Formats: sequence, C-alpha cells, structure tokens
Amino acid sequence: MKNTRNEKKKHGEKEIKRGVIRSMREKEVENREKKVGCREGEKRNKKRGKEGEESWVRNEKRKEGKRERKLRCRKEEEKRKRRKEGGERLIWWKRGGWGVFVLCNRGVYNAVYT
Repeated sequence: MKNTRNEKKKHGEKEIKRGVIRSMREKEVENREKKVGCREGEKRNKKRGKEGEESWVRNEKRKEGKRERKLRCRKEEEKRKRRKEGGERLIWWKRGGWGVFVLCNRGVYNAVYT
C-alpha cells in the first residue's frame, strides 16, 4: 500500500482542515491584491515625496546626500588623524638622572622613570 501525502504526517505536524487552507489561500490572494493596489495608487507617491517630482530630481537629491555623507566621513577621518598625530609622539629622548628627557611633537617633557 502506497502512503500518500495526506495519509502520512511529519512529526509534530497537525492535520489542517480543507476549509482552513482555503481561507488561508484567500487571505494570501487579498494581500497580493492590496500590494498591487499600493504600487499603482497614491501610497507609492507619498513615499517618493511630492507627486510631481521627476526621477532626475530624485537622483540629484540622492547624489547630494551621498556627497554630504562622504564629506562628513572625510572630515571625521581627518579629525581622527589629527588626534593621533597630536598625541605624544616620540621624536628624541635621552636618559638622565631620575627620569627620561623626552622631546615630543607637543613639547618637551621630563618623564619620571618608574
């Protein structure tokens, strides 16, 4: 005897009545119709901004935003570099007495040796 899919259940799977399946399918179709309606209707235009906006205007706005973001990133990178360079970078040092005589790019320090 051949087991068909209807007869054989997977572990933990419950039997679903045909009416429930039909209603689920109907809901799916309704949702699909709603989505199609959104594409054609006003909701899409609202998302895009003003209704009469041309595609090239939208593209220009997007490019402007991109340029601004790039500039901001570049400025932040420069700040980081400056901060790194501004830190105590050792140029020359000489051991003497109680500490180390240190010449850095920010000035001269007499660092106490511990």
